[in-house]
Amino acid sequence: VSDLLRAPALRRTEVAAWRAALFGDPLFGPDPRGFAALPGTRRELEVVKARLAGAQVQVYTGAAASRAALLALNTADIDVLHLATHAYLDGYTPELSALVLSQRDAAGRQIPGDVRAADLLRWPR
Repeated sequence: VSDLLRAPALRRTEVAAWRAALFGDPLFGPDPRGFAALPGTRRELEVVKARLAGAQVQVYTGAAASRAALLALNTADIDVLHLATHAYLDGYTPELSALVLSQRDAAGRQIPGDVRAADLLRWPR
C-alpha cells in the first residue's frame, strides 16, 4: 500500500474502473500466538479507500474480515487487494506460515482464520 499512497495523484478515469477489496481490524483470539487487536487498521483502510475514490471498494472489518470472505473473492474481479492484519511465520515448516484474519464470527464463535500459501494456490482466478 505504501506505493499506492506515495504515487502521484491517481487518474480518476483509471481508478473508476478498478475493483478493490480491503481487509483490516479482524477479530482475534484466543490464540496461543497472542495476536493483539489492530484497531488502527480501520483508519488505514479509510486512507486507502479515500485514495481509491471512484473505484468500487468493498471493505471487510471485524468478523467480516475472514478467511472465508477472502477466499470467496474471485481474483479476476479484484484489481487491488489490501490486507491489514497479522501474519505468522513458521521457520521450521514454512507451509504452516499464514496471514491471520478473523478468528471469531459475528456471534463470537471460533472460526479458522489462517490463510496459508496452499489456500492461495487454490484461490479462484
